[in-house]
Amino acid sequence: MNYCIFKTPLGWCGLVVSNSVLKMIVLPARAKSKVLYKIRQSCPEAEAGMTGELRKVAGLVRKYFKGFLKSFDFKIDLAGCSEFEKRVYQALRKIPYGGITTYGKLAESIGMPYAARAVGNAMAKNPLPLVIPCHRVIKSNGAIGRFSALSGVALKRHLLDLEGGNK
Repeated sequence: MNYCIFKTPLGWCGLVVSNSVLKMIVLPARAKSKVLYKIRQSCPEAEAGMTGELRKVAGLVRKYFKGFLKSFDFKIDLAGCSEFEKRVYQALRKIPYGGITTYGKLAESIGMPYAARAVGNAMAKNPLPLVIPCHRVIKSNGAIGRFSALSGVALKRHLLDLEGGNK
């Protein structure tokens, strides 16, 4: 298992790959040390090293942040996620670039209309933001809602603006 930390237009990001499968994305933060801390918390066995796969994924993440990429098609590792979380993540992956939905509608889409709060909790654990685009979910009243990335709600707003989904 390898990780890399790299610079993007929005700050430092981190990636973890295991056996050519993407395991974790850490969204931008100002401090490289915060990204490393988050990687170490989730994947303490990961070793630093820019593999070919990490280089490819890092390049695509940079393209996304510059507005040149609209989707990610990586093999992903959701080991350690509950079946409920996997259902939420599958539904999130269906939200198109520039699209938005609400926590309640996402809960309905997985057949659990009263589970909006549980959906939000699953999204807070999302190991692969951008690939599993949890930033595309807002509150039913139109408010942006919370965002568990290191840069918080400001980053969520930026991602929605980048995609044109914050109308």
